[in-house]
Amino acid sequence: MALFRTLSSFITSRYENESYITQRKSLALYYYLLSTIVTLLVMITVYLVVQPVSFQRSVAAISTLIIIELLGFIILRKGFYNVTANYLTTAVAILLTVAQYAKLFRDPHTAYTTYFYLMLVIVVQAALFCKKKWLFGITAFFIIGDLVFFTLVKEKLDVFSLQAATVGVVVSIFTFTFVMILSYLIISITEDAIKRSDNESQRNKENFEKIQSLLESVKESSGVLAMSSGEMKTTTITFSDNFQSQAASAEEITAALEEISSTTDHNAAGAAVQYETISAFLGELSRLSETISMMGGKIKESIGVAGEISAYAKSGESSLNSMQQSMSKIHDGSTRMTGIIEIINSISDKINLLSLNAAIEAARAGDAGRGFAVVADEISKLADQTDVSLKEIDTLIKVNIGEISKGSDTMGNMVGDISRIINGVTAMNNKINEIADYMSQQDNINQGVNGQAGLVKDRSSEIKSASQEQKLASDEIVKSISSVNEITQQNSEVLNSLKKLAEDVSQMADMLEEKVSVFAS
Repeated sequence: MALFRTLSSFITSRYENESYITQRKSLALYYYLLSTIVTLLVMITVYLVVQPVSFQRSVAAISTLIIIELLGFIILRKGFYNVTANYLTTAVAILLTVAQYAKLFRDPHTAYTTYFYLMLVIVVQAALFCKKKWLFGITAFFIIGDLVFFTLVKEKLDVFSLQAATVGVVVSIFTFTFVMILSYLIISITEDAIKRSDNESQRNKENFEKIQSLLESVKESSGVLAMSSGEMKTTTITFSDNFQSQAASAEEITAALEEISSTTDHNAAGAAVQYETISAFLGELSRLSETISMMGGKIKESIGVAGEISAYAKSGESSLNSMQQSMSKIHDGSTRMTGIIEIINSISDKINLLSLNAAIEAARAGDAGRGFAVVADEISKLADQTDVSLKEIDTLIKVNIGEISKGSDTMGNMVGDISRIINGVTAMNNKINEIADYMSQQDNINQGVNGQAGLVKDRSSEIKSASQEQKLASDEIVKSISSVNEITQQNSEVLNSLKKLAEDVSQMADMLEEKVSVFAS
């Protein structure tokens, strides 16, 4: 077995870049040549035992056939499959015709009992390995040769032999015609199935390329999403630090205002101290304003990043939905191909049944139906080979359907992941909008604080006459700072939630990128 595999690899290595059908046919032709040579060698031994009188003529004819087959091996190894098939069919057909015509001079009464059956085998061989036009040509060659042979041999036969020869020529012509028609139908059915299979394979290849492109797009989007979520996490941490600094500043301002309120009754003696304290307070308010402005800019950047993330996620979801629809179309096409294969398989079974019926009828007819028995056997073999090829195609289609189902399931999971990412991004965007609202309120309050502080500064020189008014203004400032502190605490809580959402989005993006990478590989 290892030797056979080595020889077959040696022969078919020339056809690695050819189509699948050409590779299979070249391998089948190799095994056909090998089995034919072995059979011819066995026939030499059989003729030696059964018909020793004509042994030398038989050995000469068989040796010629073996030489033809060996030359076919050489041409096939060179990589010329079609040349090999046409050469073998033509050479053997000519050799059989010459051998049949040789009977004109030796034993014309046996002309329709020997080579006629081998000619039918050559017709089937042409159908299996050659083009359709070669099948028609070989059949026409045998029919014309049969008619010419009958014209030449009828003068050398007695009445009974002539009657048998007349029946033989009629039966042989019809048999050649029927075998050619059946072979043509089988070839047409097989070629149509192969053509449809190639079309589906091309469509599957195009859809697979689209899926690969979509996967690359999703992978890029997930990478951008992961990077954006990382930037958002960093921005959130910065916000949190700024809010803590703001809270500390608010506490310092509150302490300063309480000190101002406690020294209001001693305004005359502590006017200078009060003025310095208010100046420090204004400095803190200035830093607070800068912090608020910086926070506003960061929030705008976060809103922009959140919008980009949402757009990328929606684009990824749309791409995955399109990819899932493409895979569904591939699955439907493969399912339809399975149905076509079942129809062709049914036709092959019917051909098998017809060949069996023909064999039964030939057996009933006795010697007169022996030719039909050979034809039925060859048709049955051809139908079996067709059935084997169809089963291989059906297996490939089922494997394709299984892989497409796995890919569709993975796409479903990925669509779910992206939907959850979109929900997370939407929630994160809502939180950012809440922060923006709080920042707007804080800005309004800060403006009020600035106004009150300016009023305190303007009135600091008039402390003696307006101490009570200053005390009331200080109380209002304390209330405003308390409100700022409360809003700061609320913003800190919202930022903590935003930080958690950013971490969740980052984890989802990493998980999506990992799944896409596994699927793409």
